Amino acid sequence: MNPVKSLRVDGRPVSPKCFSAGHMSLSSARAGMVPHAFAVTCDAVHVAAAILQAYYAWVMDARKDDELAGGPEDALGRAGYPALEEVLRVPELAGLLLGHYLLFDFLARFTWDGVSPVEYWLDGVTDCRIDGDDVTLSGSCYGKPAR
Repeated sequence: MNPVKSLRVDGRPVSPKCFSAGHMSLSSARAGMVPHAFAVTCDAVHVAAAILQAYYAWVMDARKDDELAGGPEDALGRAGYPALEEVLRVPELAGLLLGHYLLFDFLARFTWDGVSPVEYWLDGVTDCRIDGDDVTLSGSCYGKPAR
């Protein structure tokens, strides 16, 4: 099930199918594109089901990195890599995990469908809010200039 409940760009609802959160770098394209703000709200229960395996694989790698570095280097490590359900209840931890470490395992999987014309390209996630069972990531994206 798709955990995305809503996607807004500049406060207007848009279809997730037209939002690309892929690995493409926008560095050279930004000059000719228009910046926008986005917010995507997701159901935490469905997010957890969708990324559970990716989370535990990431935790295994992070623990190995911690051993080499002499200890944890981020908030998730300092929190002891809690169960995913716990992570999704703490904005700082959820934002770090969903907005950075597993962004592409999560958001790219449930947005652009590979067929629809892309209207917006993700630039970065800057905030995470939690309200009940909803997790909202927000940040910046870019779109083509109006013609």
